[in-house]
Amino acid sequence: MHPTDSTTLNEGQQLFNVYHRTISGRHLPVVAESSEVVAPPTLQSVHGSSGHAHPSANWVVSCDVIGFDKKQQKEIKVRFHPSTFQMAQSDSCLLRTALKEAKELVSTMTMDTVWTMDEKCPMESLEQKLRHLGQIIANIKADVVVQGGSLHLTWLISGLSTVGNSKLKTSISEAKGLFANGCHFTNHLVVNVEQANDKQLATIRYEKPDHRRELMKLVIGGNDYLTEGRHTALIRMDDNRLSLSLPRLVPSVESSAISGCSLPPKIPDSLHGEVVVAKDTEKNMVSLDYLVTDFLRVR
Repeated sequence: MHPTDSTTLNEGQQLFNVYHRTISGRHLPVVAESSEVVAPPTLQSVHGSSGHAHPSANWVVSCDVIGFDKKQQKEIKVRFHPSTFQMAQSDSCLLRTALKEAKELVSTMTMDTVWTMDEKCPMESLEQKLRHLGQIIANIKADVVVQGGSLHLTWLISGLSTVGNSKLKTSISEAKGLFANGCHFTNHLVVNVEQANDKQLATIRYEKPDHRRELMKLVIGGNDYLTEGRHTALIRMDDNRLSLSLPRLVPSVESSAISGCSLPPKIPDSLHGEVVVAKDTEKNMVSLDYLVTDFLRVR
């Protein structure tokens, strides 16, 4: 139940719940409590553009929250001045303001905690979608294309047979939620490329303050193939394909005119991949090997 759905405000009343971000089904009740340390409600006059007082007025209702810092948490308490409960019985405007203030304060205080106001936990939902994305990468052979300044991996997802592929089709449907309007998944996917002897290691990660998670590793045979350092990973998904593009170092010889033609793009000596299907679980890595014959070169 959300506070704005309430029609009463009484001491000891459960206003709503907060939900654990990573443990499914765990929640804490948020209850109302009275305390003299909280200021009583006050009326604030509303002034029009002329500066004169408006006939109506707004309630200012103070409250505070306790319980988030306890190790053995059983409930969260929103405290109001005792007079708030009495006045809310006969003043619907004050009641709505008090409940609104409670919701906003608890929402603010949960931002940097393991708790959230959303019943369907955002982190849990995100992790489920990332697992589905990992299933696509692990179970569909990617086409590898070298084109200009990019190395592209493309997983074709259209036209899959329904026979034996029901789970994979579910993963495709669920993973599309990461690319929906308003979802900022693509803004937080980064690739870090490091040189190690005669190979490069590219680690693709989802990075946000409240959720960090490795998605995939690529080991590229040879030196100086991808651009070293940290970059935004370009990833897209539509009804036909999932594609990942990584920045490539383009040798000057490719762009040099030889008999009026430029040389075709160079392909890596080898490419090995590992995808994280599930976070923090045993045997969560699926190995992927790409042969030189898997590569396509496009000018």
